[in-house]
Amino acid sequence: MKNTLQNVLAFFAVRILKLYAPTIVGITGSLGKTSTKSVMYHILEKHCTVRKSAKNYNNEIGVPLTIIGAMIPKHPLLWVRVFAYAFWLLLVKKKGYPNLLILEMGIDRPKDMDYLLTIVRPDIGVLTSIAEVHTEFFRRYESLVKEKHKLPLMVPEQGMVILNADYEEVIKVKEKLKCRVKTYGFSEGVDVRAVEVKIVYDSEKNTILGTNFKLVYRKALVPMFLPGTIGRHNLYAVMAGAVLAFEFKLNGIQIADTLSTYEVPPGRMKIVNGEQSSIIIDDTYNAAPESMKIALSTIADIETKKRKIAVLGDMLELGDIYEQSHKDIGKLAARIVRVLVTVGEGGKLIAEAAIKSGGILKENVCSFETSDQAGEWLREHLREGDIILIKGSQAIRMEKCVKQIMKEKEKSHTLLVRQETQWLKR
Repeated sequence: MKNTLQNVLAFFAVRILKLYAPTIVGITGSLGKTSTKSVMYHILEKHCTVRKSAKNYNNEIGVPLTIIGAMIPKHPLLWVRVFAYAFWLLLVKKKGYPNLLILEMGIDRPKDMDYLLTIVRPDIGVLTSIAEVHTEFFRRYESLVKEKHKLPLMVPEQGMVILNADYEEVIKVKEKLKCRVKTYGFSEGVDVRAVEVKIVYDSEKNTILGTNFKLVYRKALVPMFLPGTIGRHNLYAVMAGAVLAFEFKLNGIQIADTLSTYEVPPGRMKIVNGEQSSIIIDDTYNAAPESMKIALSTIADIETKKRKIAVLGDMLELGDIYEQSHKDIGKLAARIVRVLVTVGEGGKLIAEAAIKSGGILKENVCSFETSDQAGEWLREHLREGDIILIKGSQAIRMEKCVKQIMKEKEKSHTLLVRQETQWLKR
C-alpha cells in the first residue's frame, strides 16, 4: 500500500514541477534542515511567492505532498481528495502556484536520496552539515557522506550550491561541483560569516532574549539580532538564509529587519519560560552526538550564577557508536552543568560517565526511565532562576518533560514539538 501511495504521489509531483517550473531549493544535512528552511522562508516570503515543506515533510511522502500543496489526510480514504487536487493542478494551471519551493530532503537509509532525486532536481542545493546520525543504517561513515553529497552533485551547472564550510565533509564536495558555490560559517574565507556572537542574557530579570551577532558579506558588517533562541546551529541557519537572500537581491538591512520578527521552530533551542522563573532551553526535536555537544557548549557560554541543569535523553539510531557516544556526552555535561538528569538506557550511560569523570557530584545526578518521570522530579526540585537544557531523540519524547515545568502550559500546542493528536495519543 505504501509503495503504491509513494508512486502515485511521485507521479503527480513530477508532472506538477514540469508544468509550473518553480525554482527549487533542496536542503539536506545531518543537522539544521528545518531551521534553515524556516529562516529562508521567513526572509523571502514577502519578496516572492514561496512555499516551504510543512512540519518534517522531508521524505518520500512529504516531499511530493509539499510540491502538490497538500497535507497528510487524517483518514486513509481522504487520500482521494489529495489525488483529485493534484489532478486539478495539472488540468487547470493554477494562478499563484509558488515560484519558489523550499524543500527539506532528509535521509535515514542508503539510497533514500536517490529516490527523492527522481522526483525533484533542485536548482539550488544546500548542505547544512554532515555528522554521525543514523549510523545504525549507515555502517560506514563514508557511506553517509556519499549519500549527503548526492543532492549538491545533482544541481545543474546553471544552478548554485550553498555549503557550510565549517564541516570538513561538507566542503569536500565543492571540488566535484560544476555549478556556482557559495559558502557560510564562522571560519574565515567564506562568503557569509557570523562574528561577534553574544547571547543576550538579562541577569536582573533572568531572561534570555536571544542572540546578537554581526553578519559579514563582501566586507560589510551588518548588526543582527535573533530573538528567542540561542545556539550555533540556529546561526548557521541564518547564514544559509542570508546567502539565499543575497542571491534574490536583498540587502543586509532587509535581512536584519526580517530576522527581528523571526520565531525559531519548536524544539530547536527555543527559549521557553519555566516555573519558578526558570529558563527552559527546549531542544527536544531530536538528538545526535554533534547536536548534543553544540547544545551543551551553548549553555556553557551563558554567563550566570544560577544553576545550569541538563536533562538529556537517549540518542537513538547510532549503531556501533551508541555506547561511546553517550559516555562522551556524559563527560562533557559534567564539566558544564551543576545538575544532570537523564532519561532512557542511553541516559544511564550519560549519567554513569558523568559521575565517573569526577566533574559532577553523584548526588546531583539522577536517571529515569521516562521523560514524564524526569519532568515530575524537576517540578519538585526547581529553584528560582534555574537554566534548564532539555534534549533527546524524538522517540524519547522529551517535550513531555518541558510541558511539566513550563510556565504557560496553555501555549504548549504552539510552543512545543509533537503536539498533534496522533503524537499526544502515544
